[in-house]
Amino acid sequence: RVIRVHVIGEDTLRLIRIVKNNEMLVEREVDRDEEYFEYYDVSRAGSCDFYYARVVQVDENTAWSSPVWVNGPEECSGT
Repeated sequence: RVIRVHVIGEDTLRLIRIVKNNEMLVEREVDRDEEYFEYYDVSRAGSCDFYYARVVQVDENTAWSSPVWVNGPEECSGT
């Protein structure tokens, strides 16, 4: 799976983390206020996988994206 991340900060970015199923998949150090990159997830794929990005700026402010579900959260709800 290809994960594409594009972040524009209000200040200089320090770290961008891609999180898969609530576990950190990759951490990227940054030193600018905008960053775009692609990450190829070669780990085992599951039908209920979800990803999100966590961002830390140099001023320690943080942000995170909404989760992106591979097959949608309703597929994993068990109903």
